[in-house]
Amino acid sequence: MPSNERKLDAAREERMRLLDQGPAVIKLALGDLVEAGLLEPGQQLTWHHPQVGATHIAVLKDTGELELPDGRTFASPSGAAQALAGRPINGGVWKAKGESLDQLRGRLAAEPAGGPKPGIAGHSAASE
Repeated sequence: MPSNERKLDAAREERMRLLDQGPAVIKLALGDLVEAGLLEPGQQLTWHHPQVGATHIAVLKDTGELELPDGRTFASPSGAAQALAGRPINGGVWKAKGESLDQLRGRLAAEPAGGPKPGIAGHSAASE
């Protein structure tokens, strides 16, 4: 099994374990958002950093990592934001198609495991 598939399988198992513990402990990875169709590998994410008046760009790799324009890669959005800001930053500030990662994670966490996912690519009332 390729490494990416193992990572996604592990992320799925971890999500299921955390769902059993309740929504307060869920920490969804970028791979979970890709699996749900909310993000796609190759997609550009942006973060407007108002304190310095800059907009940063990162590309979501098929490994679930974020790649900055200078080639550095980060396993977490927080790591990428921290590298750019020089201080700890919540990675949920990155946006994809106008929605923050925190918003996307909230949408996914609100869905019952294995249930319908309205508004998520490939899942609609008509296709069920």
